[in-house]
Amino acid sequence: MQQYMRKVAGRRVRGRLTRAITRPPFHDELGRKGWLAEVSRAQRHIIRRLHLEIAGWPQWRRPLRVAFLSDLHTDSHSDDVVRLNAIIHEVAALAPDLVLYGGDYVNMQPFGGGRVPPRTIAAILSRLEAPLGCFAILGNHDYVYGARAVIDALEHHGIPVLDHARRSMRFQNYAIDLVGVPDAGMTRGEAYALLAGLSAERPTIVLAHDPVWFAHLPTGLRR
Repeated sequence: MQQYMRKVAGRRVRGRLTRAITRPPFHDELGRKGWLAEVSRAQRHIIRRLHLEIAGWPQWRRPLRVAFLSDLHTDSHSDDVVRLNAIIHEVAALAPDLVLYGGDYVNMQPFGGGRVPPRTIAAILSRLEAPLGCFAILGNHDYVYGARAVIDALEHHGIPVLDHARRSMRFQNYAIDLVGVPDAGMTRGEAYALLAGLSAERPTIVLAHDPVWFAHLPTGLRR
């Protein structure tokens, strides 16, 4: 336990140091890169379509369409604000039933110039709508920036953040649970308890930024 507490304390110290170096200023609504613009362009984004058949899940009349967007790191590259708008536009054309955001919305890299604030990113994300809702969790970059600021920005724009939380919904008269756990670097006992309480009898989507959490799912649960 003492070793674990020292590890957590070390992460917090490193997080404060990183925040002090990289956070100010985050007030560039356009994410301009100045002289670095020509050498910091992102590769074109790719939409990947996965068709999953999960034994034991309801036999719906048509598949549940889930859009999952993660690690946007807005402002890691030049023109990222324009790029993020384009991504949201393309995802909207897919008409998802449920939208899940997997964290790391901000860019906490120390170099590169340009600092797009969470409120700008959240405003763009909020343009995406889905019948079952849009939900988010935080990633490690969001915690380094400041969890409260990122949560406030997302929720101000109508995107609930699932911090050790469960939501239930219905799709074609079948119940589905959605469970959100934070980045593994911010581990709390609630996350382990939440995952331990999952049942193979009830369809559940686990929204996690760090895949290490899937090692803590109950034995026998289909992944």
